[in-house]
Amino acid sequence: MEFDQNITRPDLLPSTIPLAALIGLAVVGMVAWIIVHRVLHGRRETMRARVRFAILLPVATVGTWCLYQLVGRLLYLAGAWPLWIASLVTAAAVEGVSLFYERECSIVPTRLARALTFCRMLAVGITVFILMQPVYVRNRNRSIRRRVAVIVDESSSMNRAETQWTLGERLDMAQALGLISGEELPLAGAADTADALRARFRGWQQMLSAASSIATPADAAAGDAKAPAVDYAALARD
Repeated sequence: MEFDQNITRPDLLPSTIPLAALIGLAVVGMVAWIIVHRVLHGRRETMRARVRFAILLPVATVGTWCLYQLVGRLLYLAGAWPLWIASLVTAAAVEGVSLFYERECSIVPTRLARALTFCRMLAVGITVFILMQPVYVRNRNRSIRRRVAVIVDESSSMNRAETQWTLGERLDMAQALGLISGEELPLAGAADTADALRARFRGWQQMLSAASSIATPADAAAGDAKAPAVDYAALARD
């Protein structure tokens, strides 16, 4: 599945336009920019720099916009700049560099002057292109072997007996290890019927009532009646 650039950049031309058409559009735009630039550069003696810049700026902006449309089809432009602003900034920067160094290039040989101007324009164009944050996106399928890491703690603290467990925790662990069956625990698995549960709760209430009627040591010393004995073993089993 190809990555759709238009999801996050609506200023790109739709993907229904073929790539060949974008290539032709970019070539035409850049060629038109170069031709107009060369023609106006030949008239630099009779035409003021501001006038030439005003003519070249819209032509360069359109040419750069066409080039960005082609680049946006091949790469993902992650920058937040709209394409028309990026095109305008690129065109103004490139043509500004050409005008600023025009006088300096007039005192050096023609071939060297063209090379210097081209290098400076290229540096400016690359800088603006980097600000557009181009990203090459591709999909790649591959098979991977998943690994599960099992960590076993064999420190001396793991061999110490646990002495702070509650009775309920001990019973749960014994049931998990299979030392006792689930039927021996109260409400284990909720397998009993409602009547059986109510009967069990009544038995617990009777045992608790008997336990609460045990006389205190002070009462026993005073000669009170001895409290009935409670079978705690049976209570624990239930």
